[in-house]
Amino acid sequence: MKKILLAADGSEHSLKTVNKAIALADPEETEITVLSVMDEDPSMPYAVPQDIRDKVKKEKESFHQETVENVKDELEKHGLKVKTMVKQGHPAHVICDVAESEGYDLIILGSKGMGKIQEFLLGSVSNRVVHCATTNVMIVK
Repeated sequence: MKKILLAADGSEHSLKTVNKAIALADPEETEITVLSVMDEDPSMPYAVPQDIRDKVKKEKESFHQETVENVKDELEKHGLKVKTMVKQGHPAHVICDVAESEGYDLIILGSKGMGKIQEFLLGSVSNRVVHCATTNVMIVK
């Protein structure tokens, strides 16, 4: 396996993906990209002042950047080659688009363990990635 895309959102499940990536990756041959996707938040009312919107956006960017850096540090401790990437958009679509456009061999992401009714109504990121990805997907529980 030459290229692994590791999706990280800071959740417990996404942190478990690090150990799977370490187990699968060959330090001599594998390149891992840690991707965190900032979901666009339509729930913020338009009445919220722009300075508060900007502050929230900066905090989200900082959180996602810290998330990928923490994962990168852990992977590099095991001698792995790691790049990081923070993007904005719908997480499943961004993950699939990046994986396809950059030719990844495997996507690794965590499962959120969403209930069946919620999954039916909303669909989880991992479920959507499985259906839209054109490459192999590993979901870590």
